[in-house]
Amino acid sequence: IRSTTCSVLFQEPNIKVLLDEYAAECSITELGSINPQCSTYDVMEATGGLQAFGVYDGVLLIGFAVVLIYTLPHYGKRVATTESIFLSKDHRHGDIGGRLLLFIESYAKSKGCIAFLYSAPAGSQFDHLLATNVDRYRNTSNVYLRSLV
Repeated sequence: IRSTTCSVLFQEPNIKVLLDEYAAECSITELGSINPQCSTYDVMEATGGLQAFGVYDGVLLIGFAVVLIYTLPHYGKRVATTESIFLSKDHRHGDIGGRLLLFIESYAKSKGCIAFLYSAPAGSQFDHLLATNVDRYRNTSNVYLRSLV
């Protein structure tokens, strides 16, 4: 697991395969197909509001996390959240997923965040992981979507 940039992630040889797997598992139908906006990622990285991480098995990219850092205006507290987090199904064994969570949480703490907010596709393996680790993760909110188109 290492810090990187979105530009570097998008140049990985197997990124299309990984993004296709991500889209099949995590896409929100009402938002349409995933369409990563490299220039938006670049701007957010430049301002310090976004950090990308790559998960590698040797030189092969097997997962990624994109972390957003911001201040909640209502509380005046700095928090982190995932814009996206994914580990290829073929590599969801052992402790790599747990290590990824600890890695990005440590990064957020180093940036002055007091909490990490996760969202997970309803019913997904990630949702189940968070829900069954109640000693570490507390369900504070549910997100509901209403299409406006």
